[in-house]
Amino acid sequence: MNDKAPPLLAKIAALIGNDLAVALIINAHTTGRSGWLYIPRRPKPGKRLVSMIGMDAAQKLAGAFGGQSLEMPKCRAMYREQRNAEALRMAADGMSHRSIAEAVGLTDRQVRNVLAK
Repeated sequence: MNDKAPPLLAKIAALIGNDLAVALIINAHTTGRSGWLYIPRRPKPGKRLVSMIGMDAAQKLAGAFGGQSLEMPKCRAMYREQRNAEALRMAADGMSHRSIAEAVGLTDRQVRNVLAK
């Protein structure tokens, strides 16, 4: 995690790794979600948290935050950087602009702008 990361995100990343921490942030703030994430005391297979990050990481979070609801920071700049890097990787793999746009939640025009940078 970089120096700009909020303390909660830095602690989560130290427990489960940067990629899974960012996945939690993204999932907590997708359309229709409030940004809050409940961490159960005992994670169970098939539940939201385990589906997002796996049982091992969910158990680590439960050990630190079990029974709490966490307001996940938005971290828009960090999310944007990861999304753009993913779009560049997909373009390098030969995916079309439309396919990339659908995969990362952008318009075709936004994808062209990202790839032009």
